[in-house]
This record gives sequence, structure tokens and C-alpha cells, in this order.
Amino acid sequence: VAPRQDRPPRPASPAPKARPAPSRAPAAPCRRRSRASPPRERPPSRRPPAMPKSRRDKVVALTQTKKKDREWKGGLIENVREALDAFASVYVFRCANLRNNTFKDLKADLSETSRFFMGSNKVLQVALGKGPEDEQRDNLHKVSTHVKGHAGLVFTNLTKEDLESALAKYEVNDFARTGAVAPETVTVEKGPVHGQHGGLMEHTLEPTLRKNGMPTKLNRGVIELLADHVLCREGEHISPQGAILLRLFGHELATFKMDLLCGWPNASEDRKMGFSFFLKRRKKRLFSATPADVSTRRPIPRGTFSPENARDPIDGTV
Repeated sequence: VAPRQDRPPRPASPAPKARPAPSRAPAAPCRRRSRASPPRERPPSRRPPAMPKSRRDKVVALTQTKKKDREWKGGLIENVREALDAFASVYVFRCANLRNNTFKDLKADLSETSRFFMGSNKVLQVALGKGPEDEQRDNLHKVSTHVKGHAGLVFTNLTKEDLESALAKYEVNDFARTGAVAPETVTVEKGPVHGQHGGLMEHTLEPTLRKNGMPTKLNRGVIELLADHVLCREGEHISPQGAILLRLFGHELATFKMDLLCGWPNASEDRKMGFSFFLKRRKKRLFSATPADVSTRRPIPRGTFSPENARDPIDGTV
């Protein structure tokens, strides 16, 4: 092998050949399409034709609740008018903190002498009559004006006093729900947490308390509250967390009760009255009316009412 310095030099690589420039045809001048010229036809689409919509692909509601249609409303009106003939009196009642189980027990107890109706207020008003021209009985349209809010109708053969005493038996205390107005302020003090029966609350409820906003911790198996916590404030709406905590601590702040607002006695001895009004309000007003101004119902000025000058609210007789 010859030494490195005796090797012949490598031949120089040839220079790269210059590539010829690609030949381009001159661009055609841009021609503006006149407004009168027809539009160009687009080539047909290569997409396959869409399949027809299947009739079997339908949205099926899984709810078992049927919508209240016109037939249901007509049936309610017919039932109300049948009860008007079957019972002696009709009263408008208002529910507070309605509880379904207690209301069922009340209806079962009074099933022989009374019948309750709750539903659409407008449908109940139509059943009784909204005005003098379509009322089912004389002055019955005055009762329908009070069917508003959380109210209903009760047809009964009992007297007003017996019906009120029957309703008072079913006033039940229960736990308040979300959105109810708190009648008082409830506060849990700092320290070991006690349950509704007076003993220490179970340690398994500590995550539930902490999840609902109470600053708690476990100290040797005992739930300890790090600071005073207010469950609800008087006059304010109860929050969802507050409703859960009130139930855990056993505070029943709601009372289910039914108050009578007004009534229409249909008995023979009370037919001359036609309409009995005993609306319970904070500010009680006494009305004096004559046949000419029954609709206006002028209030009696303070200090002028006495049993001697009391008048009948319908015919104006003393």
C-alpha cells in the first residue's frame, strides 16, 4: 500500500447543470361575468343520496305522567258541579306546608261528609262561575274570586265550626323544606355536636355535616364543631343545606294546617245569606252594604260599628 502522500488526487466533481426554467403558458385575461349572463352550472355532487328518515326512530318519553288535557279539565268542572248539588255548603281553604300523607288521612276521615278539590285555580273558578252571568248559584261568583294561590275547595255537610275543628286535628309539625321562610333562628354552638335526641351525634355523619357547610372535625370518634354555625335565620328563606341540617338536628319548623277563607252555605236556613265571608286577615275590616252598593262593599269607619247597627252583608237588613 502506497503511503498517503503518494496517492493521486481525486478528480474534481463536475459542476451541477442548471435546470431549465419551466415553461408556463401566459395567463388568460380575467373576464368579468356580466349580470345578464347565466350562472355557471355546478358539477353534480358525488355524495350518495341521503337515506329516507326512519319512522321507527322516535323519541319515547319514559314518564308515566299524562298531560292534563281538555278532557281532564272538563271532568274536573263536571265533578265540582255535581258536588255542588250533593253537599250543603262549599268553602275555600288555603294550605300551608302541605304534606300529602296527612292530607290523605284528612280526606279519608271526612270522606262520608266532605269532598276536597285541588287543582288548577282557573278551572275551579270556571266550575263555580267567574261572574253573575255564569255562576251556578246566587252570589257563588264571590267565592270563586278567593280561589287563588295555594287554595282549594271543600264541599261538606258539616257546619263551619265542625269543619274547622276537624281541620284543626290534623295540624302536624314537620321539617321545613327548601325555600320556606324560617320562623326562628337556629344556631349550633361550638364544641361537641349533639344529635336530636340529646346524645352525641354518630361519627359517621361527620362527612355529611362538613359537606353541608359546618366546620367540623373528628376528635377521638366525637364530632367537634370548630365555630358556631347558623342553620337558618328568622325571616329568611331556608337554603338546601339548611334544610338538610335542620332535619339532622330534629328542628321541625313547618306546620301543616288548613285555614278556611270564605264559604257559601247552601242550607235552607241560610239561603238568604248566599255568601258567608269570614276571611282571616291581620287587619280585620267590617263591611256594610245595601242592595244598591253590594259590589262596592264600603268599609265602616272606625268607631261607628255596634251590634245594633250591624247589617246583613247581602240584603242590607239589620
